[in-house]
Amino acid sequence: MIRSNIIKLGLIIVIILIGVYIQQQCVVENFEQFYINLDRATDRRDHIEKNKLETNMTDVKRIAAFDGKNTELSDYEKTTLLRNLTTPYGWPASRLPGEKGCALSHYYLWKKIKKYRYPISVIFEDDVVFMKNSKKDIIYLTDNMQGYDIIFLYNTKYCNNTNDTKTIINLKETKGKWFGCGAMAYLITLNAAAYLVDKMNQGALNKHIDIWMYSNYNNLNIGVTKCSIVDKHAQFSKNSYIS
Repeated sequence: MIRSNIIKLGLIIVIILIGVYIQQQCVVENFEQFYINLDRATDRRDHIEKNKLETNMTDVKRIAAFDGKNTELSDYEKTTLLRNLTTPYGWPASRLPGEKGCALSHYYLWKKIKKYRYPISVIFEDDVVFMKNSKKDIIYLTDNMQGYDIIFLYNTKYCNNTNDTKTIINLKETKGKWFGCGAMAYLITLNAAAYLVDKMNQGALNKHIDIWMYSNYNNLNIGVTKCSIVDKHAQFSKNSYIS
């Protein structure tokens, strides 16, 4: 009798664990995750693939970056998508190919999101460092979008050691105050990706891709997490361009 009860209890526990596992998998499948990486940047790829395993971020898929330094631009890319893009004030012109490659890398990934109609996607550049709670925090945000179109996941200001990754700062309310987030890590909806693609198709890109995304806060609901969900690789971020 006791043995029979123990077996029944064991089966119940197994069924519960299977149910929890299936539920977790269903949550993960509600959004897509990508990291952008140049074919020639094998050191960055090695870093991020190792970091994925260490932090259980194995669902993040690699997307080949556009090589702005070694790829000839098409007429459409030159005369439409990038026609108004210049390097920020005071930056050397030698950085412009990297600027173009970075912008096109995000643009073509947004086009993919638009084509396949992914409801929510999380995009990383290859100088990102995933932390032990990154997966849990990202799943929370994708389940609690709070009406946001884009949420930047890296914040270099105003965290005050609270570890508050659930509170989202609204950029419109701050009048576009810069939080140092960049395009290294952000969550984006299908509607926002389609909007940015359409704007670039109109030649609207006129500054570095992350600052330009930021500047759309009057047309899109854009936020940044109060505290960072990911970190930056100290060495790779010195040359922060993926191209």
